Amino acid sequence: MNVQMSPRERIERVMNLDIPDMVPIGDGLFQHWGFINHFYKTKEKGKWTLEEICKAISNAKVDFAFDIAPSLEPHKEKRLGLTYQITPWTEVIIDRPFKTVEEIKPWIKEIILKIKKSDPDVMWSFAGNTGMWGLGQGNYREEFLMKQKWLGDVCLFHTGSPAHLDTVYMMAGME
Repeated sequence: MNVQMSPRERIERVMNLDIPDMVPIGDGLFQHWGFINHFYKTKEKGKWTLEEICKAISNAKVDFAFDIAPSLEPHKEKRLGLTYQITPWTEVIIDRPFKTVEEIKPWIKEIILKIKKSDPDVMWSFAGNTGMWGLGQGNYREEFLMKQKWLGDVCLFHTGSPAHLDTVYMMAGME
């Protein structure tokens, strides 16, 4: 008898390196009004709320979603010493101020100190000011839980959170 798994069960199985009932399917939680209006053409610019976007993803029958703040205008951006190439679909680090493990140690230490000195009740992100909802204000945990509530059974993965050092190492290219 084939029992259909919930999105959370499916994701947990994959994370545990077990075989799920089917391959999990995901979608981006696009937090950029101009992008949404350009591609979906359903509302006027700036009329989408984060709750509406989360509920639309919830109704899309996907297993997981992840925050993404794309740009309609491809450009390069420098954040924390890293240079990013931003397009409507990607954000790729194209230059780093270090080449060796020895050169990277002070950079990682600086990021760790920024995280330790940050106010736990103030939300901030390595993403900088990308037009995403909530950056620079509010509580990150509460914002995340609110989005998860609106998404229903869809599992929300957060990307670029300052809470995880693995993000720092990925940014450094030390995956």
